[in-house]
Parts: sequence; C-alpha cells; structure tokens
Amino acid sequence: MTWLSSLFVGVLSAAVGLLVSGFVASLAVDWYRVSSFEGGSGYFVVGLALVGGVAGFVIGLTAARVLAAGASPSFLKTLGVSLAIVLAANGAIAGVARALAHIPPEIDGEELLLHFELMWPESEKTDPRTLSGLPRAWLGTGSGRAVGRQEEGVFLVEDAKLREGRWTAPGAVRVFTSRGKRFLLLEAGGKDVGFIVPLPSHPGSAEREWSGWLPRARDGAPPLADGFRYRFRVVKTSEPFRIQASGPFEIATSAAYFFNTTESARRSAQSVMRVGFGGKTVEGMGALRMVAEVPGPKPALLVAGEENLGSDGLAGCVLLVADGDTLVHTDAGRCQSQFSARYLTNDPQQFAESRAEGVPRGWLDRSTFSRPGLYHLDGSILDTRRLTVTPFAFPPETYPPEKPGIFGISPDERSVVYLVHDAPTLGVTDYMANRSYTVPIDRARMRYGAADRLDPAWFAHHFTWVPSASGHDSLVARTDFTPLPHSGVLTLGKPGDYQSWTLSPGSEQIRDLVIESLVSQLGGELLPPRETSVSRQVRIDGKEVDVFLHETEYVNVSMYSPAGDPVLMARIAAALDGVLATGKFDALLER
Repeated sequence: MTWLSSLFVGVLSAAVGLLVSGFVASLAVDWYRVSSFEGGSGYFVVGLALVGGVAGFVIGLTAARVLAAGASPSFLKTLGVSLAIVLAANGAIAGVARALAHIPPEIDGEELLLHFELMWPESEKTDPRTLSGLPRAWLGTGSGRAVGRQEEGVFLVEDAKLREGRWTAPGAVRVFTSRGKRFLLLEAGGKDVGFIVPLPSHPGSAEREWSGWLPRARDGAPPLADGFRYRFRVVKTSEPFRIQASGPFEIATSAAYFFNTTESARRSAQSVMRVGFGGKTVEGMGALRMVAEVPGPKPALLVAGEENLGSDGLAGCVLLVADGDTLVHTDAGRCQSQFSARYLTNDPQQFAESRAEGVPRGWLDRSTFSRPGLYHLDGSILDTRRLTVTPFAFPPETYPPEKPGIFGISPDERSVVYLVHDAPTLGVTDYMANRSYTVPIDRARMRYGAADRLDPAWFAHHFTWVPSASGHDSLVARTDFTPLPHSGVLTLGKPGDYQSWTLSPGSEQIRDLVIESLVSQLGGELLPPRETSVSRQVRIDGKEVDVFLHETEYVNVSMYSPAGDPVLMARIAAALDGVLATGKFDALLER
C-alpha cells in the first residue's frame, strides 16, 4: 500500500472523525447545558469537531501504515479498519459522557420540578414570614451523605401558612439529574435543614401525588421527636405549582427553571402565569410573562404576554379591572420584558426608593405599584388612583436617556419633565394635550455634569412651575437660585464588587487635581505609571485605586473586583466631594 493511499485513508478518516465528533459534541451541549452566550456552545462543538478530525487523520494514517506492513493489505480493508476505530472511539466517548452527565428526567417529554413543603417543629411558633435573611432551597445529588453538584430553586416562605398548629411553607427546585441520591437542602432565618429525598431516577405517576410527611417512624417504632418535616411531589414544567390570590383574581404560575438577576436578590423564574377570574381562566390573555397587582378603588392587575410581541419587541400590556362580576380590559400600550414602570413624583426620597432594587422576574408583582399615584409605562401613563390609562410617547426629537427618566411632574399632573438625549436641555410633555417643548439648562450655573445627578431635588432648586395662558402649569427656570456645590456620582457595591466615584465633565487637569486630592486628603501614594494602562493608580490604606480619564466626558475613580471596598470608596467620595465644595475645581468644571 503506497503512502499516497495511506494519506487518502487518513483524509477520509479525518472527515468522518470531524463529522462524528461534531455530532457527539452537539449531544454534549445538551447533556451538559453548555451556554450559548457569546457563541460558547458553537465554539465548543467546532473545537471538539476539529480535535476529532485531527485524531481521525492520525488514526487513519497509523492504521494504513500498520496494515501496509502486513499480508495482503488493501485500500478498502484499511479504510474499514480505520473508520471502525474512529467510530468505536467516538462511541466510547459519547457513552462515557452520557453516563457522567446530569440528564434531567422527563414525563411526557417535559422536564420536572420537585415541589415541596417544609413543616416547622410544633414547638416553633415564630411566623416564618417574619424571619430575617433570604430563604433558599437547593436540590443536590451525590453518594452516601456527600453532596456533589447542586442547583438552587426557590423557597417561598412568604407563602407560609399555619396548618394544625404548625407552620408550613412551599418551594420548588428543578430536577436536573437522574443520577445518584437527591438531597433537599433548605435555609431560612439562619437555620438550615437537609433531607435525602426518596425520588426514583425516573419519577412516574406515583411521584406526581404528594408524599406523606417525611421523615416518619418505621412501623411499630415510637413516634419521632418534634422536628422539621417535609413532603414532596413532582410537577411538569407546564403545570402550575404556585397559586396566589389577588382580590377576586387567581394567578397560577408554572416555571421551567429559576435564575438570579441584578435587579433583585431574590430568585427569578422562567415562568408562565395564567389569570383566573370568576372560576375561569381569563380568555384572550394566553400565557402571561408578567402580572402585577395594582391597588386602587377596584381590584386590578396589569398583565403582559410575550406571545403578543409587536414589531418593536415589546409585549402588549393590558389593565384588568374587576367591576363586580364584570372584567374590564384596557389597553396599556407596550411593555418591556419586565415591567419598567416608574413612579412619577417630586419627592426626592420616593424618587430614589422607586428606582432602587427591583422585583424578581416571573412572579406576581405586589410591590411595583404599591404607592397610589401616576406611573410611566413604556407607552402610557397609568393612574392607579383612578385606574385610568393615558397613551404617552416621548417626542422622537427630544427623547430622554434611560436614566434618570422622568424626574419631575407638574402640580396639575398634566406635564412630565425629563432630560433630552445628548443635550443640556429639559424636555417637557403635556401628555394630556400631546404637546411638548424644551427648557435649556444653564450648565455652568446649574452645575449639571451627568444625567445621574438629576433628581427632583436638583430640579426643584433650579426650575419652577407657573400658570400659562391656557391655565395649565408651564415650566420656567428660576433666576434667583444659589449654585449648588459640584459633586461626583458615587456607586457602591457589595464588598469585593466594583465601586466607583465619577465626576463630569473630564480633562487632564481635572484628573490631576483628583489625584492630588487623593494624595493630600487621604494620604494616598501615586504609583509609577504602567506601560499597558491608560489610567493611574493611587494606593490608599494598602489598596489600589484606579483613576481613569474618559476623553472630555468624565473622570472615574474606581476599585475593581475582587478588591472593591465600599467603606474606602465612600471615604474617597466624601473627601473628593469636600474638595469640590471649596470651589477648587469650579473654573475647570464650568468651562
């Protein structure tokens, strides 16, 4: 057998190895849930396919040369042996990968949730809903009593009920594996408990019914001591496992899985909700992704479903109002994937609170509309006091940046105020008359440096409302205000997270003055410049602080993860704001 034939066998084996390895890799993507974020799963498949192609070429060439030295070698025989080795190797790899993977069990082609209830000891009289901390639940797998992989679900302590003198609270965790023993681990109020769940590898109809309360004494044995008990069942991901009441409404929630977001410390759900009214599911609503309680003169919900997406990618939003036995539907325009409703207020504290921590996704939202008043939705203004919806859209030529959004409202509640995108100008829209106009910002005297600085307090200091010829409120700039001291924008995270203080606008002189202030006010040490860094570093209390100039837009003082120290960054911000208050930076900031 010639070398040319051997190379041809290697090339054919490489082609088969490439295809088969790619197929095995695509199976592994599902088995191991390789993320597709930024093309991760695609790179995984392509990478393993290339490895399989190279291995196939080596196997083919090696087999060809070994058989060439034997008796009566032939091209077809050599190719057959080579391909058999390639297929056998890929089959073995696929078998091992499948055996080691955590494959979730299914019923009727659907994945499952472990739906559980925890019962507190009879001696424990504290209402679980009053416990501090964040309740958590995990399902783990392992052997013996050692827990290997685990996945977090939800422990719904806010749904706790008193049953025959004992508190119980439900929760759910995705059944992510058929392997090993399953452990249920729960934490609430500083206490944690764990149970081995007698769940078969592939649950069936018997496990779809509630188990008895576990653990329980063996037949004939004395009763167990007072302690925590639990019960469980499995539900398909399309089946509701949480049913909540809101006045005459009933909200049933099913979920595929649970996840974390930056909006809330509580777990969110990839869920579907259905609303019931008068004992029937509300028609025409379909599978809802968002449902929010709207306290008002009558029971009401704001709902949206992703199956009714418009060309702009927003879902249709509907206000449901219960008027006795009648359900009134009012179109509320389009909504984001999560309600981005903003409370309209001139109170600085309420403004800040309404834009603080959001609500977890995928659940009945009882907090967003808890304050009576006006709310800006994506395409309307909702008045929860009257349960009315008024269409509203920003003028295309004067639309605002996302932050701070609307930060002022006229006394007659007809006009809203916002920052015009990319311009030191306020936009004002009378949404009742669909009329808009602008009012310029005196950037030097009003000391507006960044959009994040704008809030109702800044607005009230520099602007006022006066009656217009139409009898409605009109916005004008004050002429008698005292300029506020300049200050930066402080952003704090948890210990170890990113922390920053930002001053706008920026220049090399401003950056140098910031560095000088860090050295003189906080005893910082300016470190030698780094060849690969466009920023400067100052060591304060043994920790490095980064000072970065972004063209003429801003100067940023920051600490990066995992060294972020919110206490130190708060000290830095206080010191720098103190220097700004002396007027030392005024000439540079007001150019």
